[in-house]
Amino acid sequence: MTNNTRLFRSMKASIIPLAIYFALLFVPVLLLFTNFLNVINSLTFTLSFSIFAVMYLKFFSGLEYKFMAICGFVGIFFGSILVHILWFIYH
Repeated sequence: MTNNTRLFRSMKASIIPLAIYFALLFVPVLLLFTNFLNVINSLTFTLSFSIFAVMYLKFFSGLEYKFMAICGFVGIFFGSILVHILWFIYH
């Protein structure tokens, strides 16, 4: 296996979880003005925590990946709080 193949596999392994985190972060933002806001936020927080736990325990072995998983979880948590604040401001 060449170094380029290893680099590609490591990039692929880190981009996919990051895309999942961004998708989970923007789902409640896109559904900000619906009546299901509290349900969506609760679901987002639960999903982010479970995905964080699974990624931390199963997929990541290096410190940088664990740090990325923690940052993604914290970002989704504060994103959910931000959606609540925006909902109270605009409703």
